[in-house]
This record gives sequence, C-alpha cells and structure tokens, in this order.
Amino acid sequence: MPVVARRRGGTVSHGAGFQSRPSLQRRNPVGSLSRPRTRGATATTQASSSSSNELGRRDRKPDPFAAAGLRLQNLLSGVGDGEEELLQNMLSSEPAETKLLLSLLSGGVITVAALGVCWLCGTDPTGGMSVSASSLEAAGLGAVAALPLIALKLGLWSEQWRRSFPALDDAHRSQVEHFTPLISNMTPAQVSLVMLMEVLPTVLLVLPAAQGGLTASFSLYASHMHDIGLHLPEQGPSVLALVLTAFLASLARLIENSVSGEEYAVVEAAMRNADRYYRLMSGPHQDDADKSCIAFKSVAATWLNRKKVAGSFTAVLTAFEVVFLGILWRETGDLAAPLTAAMLSYSVDFAQLHKSMLADSQHSRSRG
Repeated sequence: MPVVARRRGGTVSHGAGFQSRPSLQRRNPVGSLSRPRTRGATATTQASSSSSNELGRRDRKPDPFAAAGLRLQNLLSGVGDGEEELLQNMLSSEPAETKLLLSLLSGGVITVAALGVCWLCGTDPTGGMSVSASSLEAAGLGAVAALPLIALKLGLWSEQWRRSFPALDDAHRSQVEHFTPLISNMTPAQVSLVMLMEVLPTVLLVLPAAQGGLTASFSLYASHMHDIGLHLPEQGPSVLALVLTAFLASLARLIENSVSGEEYAVVEAAMRNADRYYRLMSGPHQDDADKSCIAFKSVAATWLNRKKVAGSFTAVLTAFEVVFLGILWRETGDLAAPLTAAMLSYSVDFAQLHKSMLADSQHSRSRG
C-alpha cells in the first residue's frame, strides 16, 4: 500500500499552533506623500489589521485529530526491525526484467510444490485440463461464469463503494502497498505476466493439490467408515474438502491483513498512557491535553476497528472465491474453467493496482 513524511508525535501535539509574530506591514511611501493628511489613519488601520492577523494566527490551533493521526503513524512506523521495508525498497529499485524473473522463479517454486502434493496424493495435477476442444469449451464456460465475479471486483474498486465502506479502502491500500514494489516500472504486458505467475500456481495449489488431495484422503476415510456400517453422502468428501480449503485460505488471508501482535501492543500501550503523555506535552494547557487525548484514543480505536473489518472482509472474499472456483471445477471437471475465471477476475485487480501505482508515481513527481 506511498511514503509519507513523518513528524514526531510530541512535536505535532505541542507547540504546532504557535508561530513567531510577523512584523507589521510597511506603509507605502508613495501613499504617505500623496495623502499627508491620512497618513496617521492609514498607519492605524494597517497596524490594526496586522494585530488582528497576529491574534488570529496565535489563536489558530492544530487539529487534534490530525495530530493524533500523525502520532499514530509515527508509532506504527517504528514497529518491526525494518527488514521488510528494506527488502521492499531493494525490490522497488530493481529493473523490471529482474523483478519479472523473480516472479517467475517464485511461481515456479509454488507450482513444483503443488505438483509434488498431487503426486503424493495420487491426483491429476492438471485437474482434467488438456490441449483439446473440451478444455477450450470449459475455458469459454469459465469466462462466462466469471462475469459476476468481474462485476463484483469492479464494484469493489469503485470510488462510490470505497467511500461508503472505509474498510474496503484500507484493504485496497494494503494490496497496493504489497504489490507496488513488484510492479513498479513495469509495462502492462509485464504486469500481465506477473499476474499469470500469481494466479496459475495459486489455482494449482488450491484446486488439484489441496482440494484434490483432501478429497482423496476423505474418500479413503469414508470407505473405512462404510466398512464398519457408517454411510456418508457420496459428495461428502468433496464438499468437506472444498469447505476446509476455503476456511484455510480465508484464515491465511485474515492473518495476513489483521493487526499484528506487535502493532496491537504498541497502539494499546499508547492508548493506555495517552492521558499522562498529553498532560506532560501540553504543559499548562490542560484543556488542550484533554482534547488531544480524546482525539488520539478515538483515532487509534478507529484504526484498530477498520483493520479488523478489512481483514474480515478480505477473508470472506477469499473464501467466496475459493468456493466459487471449486464448484466451477467440480461441475466442469476441467481445470481450464476455474483457471480462466480466476485470470479474468484478477485481471481487474492487477489493472487497478497498476493504475494506482501510476497515479501515486505522478503525484510524487508533481509534489517533487
């Protein structure tokens, strides 16, 4: 999910609203020569105006919620050992060809792992897909079936939905921060290859490897239960494998997008000590301390809640996608159908990620 300039929390919350007094405006010497009788009135008017401006500037205080947001951001920036940020900076500075090669290598490793699981479980690693007319027909069916999923993704990326559901904007920002170092300085064609290396290994791992392997294992247990007189529905093993795969995938996404233990500890400690912190930083201005304390606790609680909602939302969306693709695979018996649907669905995500990355880059250049 852009580098933001950070300021110390103490500096933001203390003394930011007080500025040095500006000097009085100089009187126009031409006006003083041309109108000698009004010189005193003009000077008095200008002095009064300058005094009003000084009082207005001195009375203007910083927004406590903005200062609280800066302090929270400063606290979160200190979480971790900095290795992840260093790796992201190194990846972002690499040429596009090098990052594309890294993506191909990582996708290849996941693909080999999926093929290994299929070999151990005795399942077909291709999921019924082949170079044939039937697979081409299944791919066309997958493209048609993906239309509702594409419409959903377009709606989730729309400005209207993101304004109505702030946690959705947090989820998208997390995606942008995750993929921006990888796809920065890439052309649309290169981004498409990165998407292929993200989607293809994942589909192989989730469907033929995970669901296929779990179905084979559950079928074996079901046959043993049948031998002792317990009869299970015929589709029971495949349904159970589908549900378990969706649960595990959503759990992994929930852990990835939720507040880490270290982040929660830092924010919780800051909220617990907010009263004492702002009393010390505000000095004799205890009214400002109370307002700043309330603002910080509100901002921190809102951030925790939005992170929780965003993590839950991404987990539910992941479970829905896994179930959707799993049903499509079971009904067609050909991996080409869910693979095509996943490619079309994630093309919306990567197109929006590339668009957001370009917008952030242009904004940074305009500010620089």
